Amino acid sequence: MRYNSLEDDPLIYATVDNQNFALYLKMPRETVRSTYTVDSIDMKYKVIHVQLQVDD
Repeated sequence: MRYNSLEDDPLIYATVDNQNFALYLKMPRETVRSTYTVDSIDMKYKVIHVQLQVDD
């Protein structure tokens, strides 16, 4: 993940079936390499479920 707080928003955006979704992410420490993976999108409650993996 390459995140610059001066240029980027800590958000994941998605569009599913013409519905927009967004999720604010908790950003890990800058010295840690990490990956967010979208597990699922709950259409009923309009929630994006993600998993954070911190690489060693």
